[in-house]
Amino acid sequence: MSMASAGWWIAASLLTTPVWAQADPNAEKLHGLGRALHQDMAKRAKPFDDASVQAYVTAVGNRLVQQLNAPRREYRFEVLNTSDAVAPVAFHDGAVVVPAAFLARVADEAELARGIAHALGHTELPPPVIQSRPGTIPLLFLSCDRTSVVVPIGMRPKQQAMEEDASRFGDDLAQRTAATPDPAAFTNMQQTVREVLNIRAPQPPSLYRRAKQ
Repeated sequence: MSMASAGWWIAASLLTTPVWAQADPNAEKLHGLGRALHQDMAKRAKPFDDASVQAYVTAVGNRLVQQLNAPRREYRFEVLNTSDAVAPVAFHDGAVVVPAAFLARVADEAELARGIAHALGHTELPPPVIQSRPGTIPLLFLSCDRTSVVVPIGMRPKQQAMEEDASRFGDDLAQRTAATPDPAAFTNMQQTVREVLNIRAPQPPSLYRRAKQ
């Protein structure tokens, strides 16, 4: 996956909760947007070709979903073979895509769960309603933190607020979710991912790493 593709991945994660969507978007429109973005992402990265890794991530994701009160949609979890995407992305069609590079970075299953739960926050929390005049487009853009993606400068505070809401949602959901019964499962999964991606050097922390107390 190229740097351009990595930038697209981050853009998709921002657009799964549309920060400059029409007011009061209905579920059908959100589902269609999610399906289109998911299909486009699937063209840019292949599924990770290891059934045990896919099964592990699906199990973690399903345990998170079980803690949701009346989930808004049916979720399915997919690991994509990417070496430079930074975080899971949940789409409004129910797909939750987890990049293999993210699996190589996380320190433990709790960190993995927080990343997936944060993504679920973007599809479970109500989307924001942004009022704008028809036919107007923002002229000033601002780069997002840690990314090369730009958003309309007027939407930056809203984007930050959505990320904070998703983080709170994800932290709470992950804390309420039981861990995998087999403590070796995470280590085995991560070792497989690093071997396939040919990763030998220590990896930078994920966006969901908690500072040590």
